[in-house]
Amino acid sequence: MGLLIRYRPGISALPRLSLLGVGLTLGGICWDAYLHATDPARVLHEGLVAPGNPGHLLIAVGIGLSTLAQVAIVYARLRRTWGRAAFAGSTVCAVLFVTAVLAWSSRSQATTITGPGHQHQLSRSATSEEVRAANTLLAETTAGVARYRDPAAAIADGYRPATPTSWLIGEWINPGYAAARRMLDPRHPERLMYVNGPGGPVLAGAMFVMPSVGVNGPALGGPLTQWHQHADLCFLRNGTLVGTNGYGFACPPGSRTLKTPAMLHVWVVYNPAGPFAEELSPRAIVRMLDGA
Repeated sequence: MGLLIRYRPGISALPRLSLLGVGLTLGGICWDAYLHATDPARVLHEGLVAPGNPGHLLIAVGIGLSTLAQVAIVYARLRRTWGRAAFAGSTVCAVLFVTAVLAWSSRSQATTITGPGHQHQLSRSATSEEVRAANTLLAETTAGVARYRDPAAAIADGYRPATPTSWLIGEWINPGYAAARRMLDPRHPERLMYVNGPGGPVLAGAMFVMPSVGVNGPALGGPLTQWHQHADLCFLRNGTLVGTNGYGFACPPGSRTLKTPAMLHVWVVYNPAGPFAEELSPRAIVRMLDGA
């Protein structure tokens, strides 16, 4: 009887412990959201579970406390030994399963950048210097091309559509900037990326292009700023991009495939695939068109 009296205060505290866990979880979610808002490139070098992210640690502690409290409440209400044993065993199995899934997902997300139709395996994690360099490039490019939200300003500065205007995503090239052979000049990118909405082109990003095929781009952001090349794009003789033969289609008549120089996208709008991904996510495109 005395043991039961001493035990009851512990049981009565469990609901409060569970609520504390919920509060910690919500606080961790807010902290994680703040970190991602202030570091857009974090999505590229952080997995689902990142020990270096204090928000993730707070979420883990909160979920752990809530789960422990709820398990203890249920366990205390079970009267039969076999029921308690079965419940304890199933709880351990569930925890092990969730832990294994989180570990697998974290490894996969931390080492892979994925865009529609493309996948790149990261050879390593980015260093703090590379993260800062990538964030700087993103911020400076965003500011440098802000004036081109008005397509008329882009035309005035020498940009011209290099893809059919009927395409959802269009590339605009500046021959003068391309001939200048600059490297990663945030105010003078060789190309601009627009989403062709019902109200006209909407600026989505910039694309830096190396001056010639076979020249590697500067690896200032390490694995975060991965340059890529295409060998499946179809061009007319005047340089207009008119299609691809990479998805089982032949090039349009009068065009041919050419290997492109190394190029790097910098998306100045929110892109779930990442600010330096090869492709603009469909979700991002829908979001842009909804706001256009």
